[in-house]
Amino acid sequence: CPYCREFWSETLPLNKQQYIATGKVRYVYRDFPLTELGHPWSTKAAEAAECARDQHKFWEMKEKIFERQLLLNTLIKEVSTPEEATSLVTIQYGNKKHYLDIAEVIGALKALAADLKLDTSTFNACLDTSKKAEEVQKDKADGSKAGVTSVPTFFINDHKVEGAQPFAVFQ
Repeated sequence: CPYCREFWSETLPLNKQQYIATGKVRYVYRDFPLTELGHPWSTKAAEAAECARDQHKFWEMKEKIFERQLLLNTLIKEVSTPEEATSLVTIQYGNKKHYLDIAEVIGALKALAADLKLDTSTFNACLDTSKKAEEVQKDKADGSKAGVTSVPTFFINDHKVEGAQPFAVFQ
């Protein structure tokens, strides 16, 4: 999500410095991929971060994904039929279905795991089998139940903050 990337690059560093690192705020990240709203590889990216968590590199993988988000977006290939895709994602815009192949994105996520010096055999097996898909969907269901309809969404005590807000909003 471009708004999540905006928060990550512009606001999170200040929140980390002033609130998270000082212990004033506990920062909890939950997955809420919006594949159906035009972010076709967001579910696989969430799974990749969860697979990296098994090797204690969740935050590092999230950082790499955000750093490379613009490049990863270029790796999506639209295909004419589902049979043409190696890793199919279908998105519907109005009455028209779009078939997208995200195989190159998955390859790039595996390369990020190698960059992080993860055990790539374990990571690749986790990602290829969608081992973390249930965890990602549970996070999304929990978010929906809590009233999340867009990302990023933050809960600060009982106050909900939606969107890539400037640091002043968090202050």
